[in-house]
Amino acid sequence: MPDQDYSEHRSFERYPIDFDAEIGGVSPAGDAFVDKSVLRNISGGGVCLLTDYPAYYALGQEVHLRIRLPDTDRLAAYMVCSATVAWVHTAEATESEGRVVFIGLSLNDPFTFESHKFSATDDIKESGL
Repeated sequence: MPDQDYSEHRSFERYPIDFDAEIGGVSPAGDAFVDKSVLRNISGGGVCLLTDYPAYYALGQEVHLRIRLPDTDRLAAYMVCSATVAWVHTAEATESEGRVVFIGLSLNDPFTFESHKFSATDDIKESGL
């Protein structure tokens, strides 16, 4: 992303982050989607994520955001909320990467938490025994 200073436009400080996320919704074409993405930064009012599927998103679109909390493999814990697409930014392609598209989401409500605790039976099923 360009090194522009948007701090005077933001109410919250942004913090770099590298968490897995799932974004679900209905694309502008009317198709339901779940985009497995990576968050690049987070603030008190929103997140920036990297996507390989920019056609899923449109300004003003409401989506469902699930952020996987790290180091919760035995619990599979998520922070969840609804969000609105605030901006879409396409960065220049590089030799090592193709076109990079960032999506800015404005959080619509406070996060809630959801989790699934894995049992010993789940471990056996995952191992194929």
